[in-house]
Amino acid sequence: MYCENCGSKLRSDALFCTGCGTKINTEPIAEPIAEPIAEPIAEPIAEPIAEPIAEPIAEPQPVQYGPPPVNFAPPGRQNKSKAGLIIGLIIGAILLAGAALFIGIELGKGMDAEGGLFGNKKPQNDYANASPTPTEAPTPTVTPTETPQPPQVSNLDIIGDWELLHGDYIWFFERSTHIMIVDYADGTLGVVALDYDYWGIGHSNGRGNLVVEAEWGETFDFKYEIDGDTLTLIDSDGDTAIYTRLD
Repeated sequence: MYCENCGSKLRSDALFCTGCGTKINTEPIAEPIAEPIAEPIAEPIAEPIAEPIAEPIAEPQPVQYGPPPVNFAPPGRQNKSKAGLIIGLIIGAILLAGAALFIGIELGKGMDAEGGLFGNKKPQNDYANASPTPTEAPTPTVTPTETPQPPQVSNLDIIGDWELLHGDYIWFFERSTHIMIVDYADGTLGVVALDYDYWGIGHSNGRGNLVVEAEWGETFDFKYEIDGDTLTLIDSDGDTAIYTRLD
């Protein structure tokens, strides 16, 4: 056994080195543990790919030169084939003639209907053969007759203080001797019967019609006429009251 520090030879039971005094490590040195060797993983064996089987190439046939082979069919069979060929030719000729006749008829119809081959029509400006266009009679103009309207009366004409001259008992105003009609900003009229302290909202269409909505909810229709300073009111019963404008 040797010292690990100075390399001096030591006894097997020595605890310290006699050369350098280093303590001798008496613990057994652990041997390295061998790691298990991994076994190789077997890879799957790929199956062989089947190669396509090449088809045999047909050998070219030898080209025959010279006259065609002679048909050695019996005479009766040859006569039958010739007869069938002749019949087929005759039927074909008949069909061709019928088709040509049909096409000729259709072309003739087209020429007659359209005025020429392939539908060539006659020019539209053929004035010699054109039929004259009938002239339309002028439509008389009818002027509508207007219905005469009553003269336009401005709401400003009915505004003012009015005093009763004479007349009948009429609705809303009754026999009030003094009435007043004022103009509101929204275009309506304020109507007041001063003797009875009745008031209502008036609407006038400017054509002599006056509708008064009384304060108690009842509505009265009047006709009115203005002649200078004279106001004539006529209610729905036909009763009349005549008022004069106060200064």
